[in-house]
Amino acid sequence: MNTKTFPKSRICVIDVYPSFEQGIKKAVNFALKHDIHLNTLDGQKVIIGFCIEHIEEEYKNTTSPYPKVLCMGSKARNSKLESFIVKHFDKIVKFLPFPYSGKILMESPDLEAAAENCLKQQKSQRKFGSLVKKLNLRRVN
Repeated sequence: MNTKTFPKSRICVIDVYPSFEQGIKKAVNFALKHDIHLNTLDGQKVIIGFCIEHIEEEYKNTTSPYPKVLCMGSKARNSKLESFIVKHFDKIVKFLPFPYSGKILMESPDLEAAAENCLKQQKSQRKFGSLVKKLNLRRVN
């Protein structure tokens, strides 16, 4: 888990890239096992489902006395993952009920300000609930 705590502003920032990468790996294995092409609509739903599951799990398992904020704080290891992040990840995160400060490196001096600004905005649980229902995710609440 890659987290960074800012005691002055009382914020804990979680880098979701490792859990995103785990979700991609699990989706690829699932697709190979069940003969699903990831370039199809069903394949995209599989990827989104596994990524959301891993991100939510990491968010819930991270213990912090401060409010938690998600960010994409690592660079992708290859260009295919980078292009997927650019094209689709922001769409995935819009449905999550957790605060997301955007794609910003964990070493950036602007990380604290971005996380603080993100906490000021409230997100609705309705979109997340409808997405979970639509994708038929069983272990995600």
